[in-house]
Amino acid sequence: MAKHEKSIVKGSNALTRFDPKGRKELVVRALNALTEVKDADFYFFKGEEHRGQGQLKMAIGNYEKALQIDPEHEDSLFWMGWCYEPTAEGRTGDDIELDSTIRHEKAAAAYQKLIAIKEKKDSIWWWGDYVMYYNLGISQFNLCLYEEAIESLGQAIELNPEHANSYYELGLSQENLGIYHLALENFETCLSLNSPKTSSPPECIKYVRYRVEQLKGLLTDTYFFNIGYRFWKKNEYKQAIECYGRAIKLNPNFADAYYNLALAQEQMVETTYSQPVLFNESDWKKSIYELHRRTLDNFEKYLRLGDHEIAENEQFITYANQKVNELKKMLEKADIE
Repeated sequence: MAKHEKSIVKGSNALTRFDPKGRKELVVRALNALTEVKDADFYFFKGEEHRGQGQLKMAIGNYEKALQIDPEHEDSLFWMGWCYEPTAEGRTGDDIELDSTIRHEKAAAAYQKLIAIKEKKDSIWWWGDYVMYYNLGISQFNLCLYEEAIESLGQAIELNPEHANSYYELGLSQENLGIYHLALENFETCLSLNSPKTSSPPECIKYVRYRVEQLKGLLTDTYFFNIGYRFWKKNEYKQAIECYGRAIKLNPNFADAYYNLALAQEQMVETTYSQPVLFNESDWKKSIYELHRRTLDNFEKYLRLGDHEIAENEQFITYANQKVNELKKMLEKADIE
């Protein structure tokens, strides 16, 4: 027993013979290691080191460790999304062995979570919030979620109207949905905003210039009539009215466009009635009166131009006549100064 105790004493004495400076360094390093494990920033910066070297798989691993410690670590979410998105700008290398669809989904999920955190905190991203929406829009576009991409890219443009690439990506999304007139507008804006300081990639500019001329040729009266109907079905009456108006401008004798325009204006009246009065009541009444008057005018134009000999038009003509009579009586009774 005494011999066993003596060996313990010898061991303790041996520890005291270490260099005091070296012993202090070991203690500091041990304490730092314990601190690092609990520090999300530590893993984030390790991730950044790997990302800078093109080791994206290892970078993501460190971002994930940072997020385990702090699920709302914004920098880790942003750059993890960037690493997963194979079409992100500024890439220098890629070692991630995942299906592209899975990568787009993971990128979108990271950006969506980051946006939710920023909205909750009501704070501004250090690059500007538009970057988050822009990157999310790209991931959604790559997943063929064009409606969602349009919404995200619209947010990016609202936050930074000078970002040329947002207009380019928005135009691509609208083009894929067949909304050619809006795609054309955004492609033209992209070209007008490009400068040596904010230049889109040359291949993007080349494509935009090529498509601008092609899209102009697609914007016929029939196109605007069909796209107006699509907006009308989605209850987007303001856009429908604009499209029917453009169809009529191209073809003033387009009877069906007058009919559908009147229907869209009729729906706008109902929408206006259902909303609270946010301004002077007299002005509100005048706006309602004006909508009724335009609706009446377009139903009457349809009745003058519509083909009354086609049997399938009978129900439309009957409805238009009914609305003309109702609107005339309504406008006669209207109390408008």
